[in-house]
Amino acid sequence: MLEVFFEADEALRASDGRKARPRQPDAIRPFFEHQLATDPASSIGAIDHGRLVAYGRVTVRDGVGFLSELFVLPRWQSRGIGRAVLRACLAGAGASRVATCVDAVQPVSTGLYASLGIA
Repeated sequence: MLEVFFEADEALRASDGRKARPRQPDAIRPFFEHQLATDPASSIGAIDHGRLVAYGRVTVRDGVGFLSELFVLPRWQSRGIGRAVLRACLAGAGASRVATCVDAVQPVSTGLYASLGIA
């Protein structure tokens, strides 16, 4: 998951001329581990030939979901993988409603979330 996160984030930042953030896997690994432990049914990955190429996570508390992350490796983007992972996350979450926060430089992602009813 860390590698998918870093590669996808770096590609997005490079696409609009922003500098890559330093990779700090030890700082974010505990967050990933906590999410997987507390919300396993809504933490979904997509694997191609044994390699994780996308993942998404929806945190659920008191029946309300929050899309924490959805990342797809650049080579696999625009193939419907993100939509499929997100649908699986939402199904696993079973939340009555789901919200998220988005980066303004990601209109494709924002459109995907809105098309699935995420506020």
